Amino acid sequence: LFGFYGAHTHSKGAVRAFWVYLLVSVLIDALWLYQYSALQPFTWEQMQQMTRREQVAVALTAVNVLYKLVVVGVSVRLQMLLGAFEAAELQGDRPGDTSAAGGTSNGGRAASGSLAAQDASAKV
Repeated sequence: LFGFYGAHTHSKGAVRAFWVYLLVSVLIDALWLYQYSALQPFTWEQMQQMTRREQVAVALTAVNVLYKLVVVGVSVRLQMLLGAFEAAELQGDRPGDTSAAGGTSNGGRAASGSLAAQDASAKV
């Protein structure tokens, strides 16, 4: 939920918390694979001796770890883009100034066809 909230509100902190917690989750999955799965020792021969159920558990955990690592990469990139967006916004207009441009309640600019932008243009 941190990821969705951070992307929705453009919060760098929430996005950063999301990918840090996701990395902790990846670490826990890796520890499970290494220590507690039926894949002990971690060899191809051991993988072949496991039951189908154990093989599926190991395979799904490995796919889940790969998926999480991709999402961490995307989240780090989103955090960097949000930082660049905030820096550009600070150089241009004041973030809280929504009087002339028709902004949103959190200080962002409203889309040109939105009700907030139409309301701002009607006031001018």
